[in-house]
Amino acid sequence: MRDSKQQPETNRRVSMYLDRALSQEDESRFLQEAKHDPALQVALNQEQSFRQLIRNGVHRRKASTALIQSIKDKIRTAPH
Repeated sequence: MRDSKQQPETNRRVSMYLDRALSQEDESRFLQEAKHDPALQVALNQEQSFRQLIRNGVHRRKASTALIQSIKDKIRTAPH
């Protein structure tokens, strides 16, 4: 199990990988490390599952045409 002080850094690295915010070299290094670190594999799998649940499992209502138009009108008339 990873030290709890390392957890925020692990979460940051997993997020950067999944957000495609790593250079190709850093991504490759991350994947190599994940192959050999069960705790990192678990963190990566959990975050991937969570993101997939959010993407596929949360259904949002569509905004009405009137709401969209109202927002556009407010943006147009807002002081710049």
